[in-house]
Amino acid sequence: MQQNGFALGRYARGALLELKKVSSIAGGGMLAALGVAIKALYVPLGQALRISFAFLTAGLSGYLYGPVVAGFAAMVVDILGYLIRPEGAYFFGFTFNAFLNGIIYGCWLWRRPVRLWRSFAACGTSIVAVSFLLNPLWLSILYGDAWLGLVLMRIPTNAILLPINSLMLYALLRVAERAKRQFIRS
Repeated sequence: MQQNGFALGRYARGALLELKKVSSIAGGGMLAALGVAIKALYVPLGQALRISFAFLTAGLSGYLYGPVVAGFAAMVVDILGYLIRPEGAYFFGFTFNAFLNGIIYGCWLWRRPVRLWRSFAACGTSIVAVSFLLNPLWLSILYGDAWLGLVLMRIPTNAILLPINSLMLYALLRVAERAKRQFIRS
């Protein structure tokens, strides 16, 4: 048990040390810029739902640079995305959600072999923690809508999106894994 605590401490320390690497900051910044561009392209499904592909940059950032860099990169994407294309009032809760998504993807994917189940688990954790719990909470605070109604409205969409997003993330990570191996060899 104590050994796992040390392993967790080393993992967290390694994730924090990624912030000192110029390559991690530069790579996270490039993925954040790509994320801002992708975030602007989405499919609206009513007032409180949308389909977006911005999660792919958060997942890739988490895989390559760890949870801390991915969390901060996702925050940058959220803030710059709002500044470029504002919709409604700015609310820090959504920026926190973006940070949490980066942390989730980084915890599931960083320094781990790419596996379909891991992509599924990362997307599933993100959907449950952010899409089902926090997003409806923030929307109910902002607009006074019923939290449970917002959660129930998201179930069908996210049930369909979970396998699709997981497969897209898995495919992207496989390409990144191959590119990473070739880069290390050369």
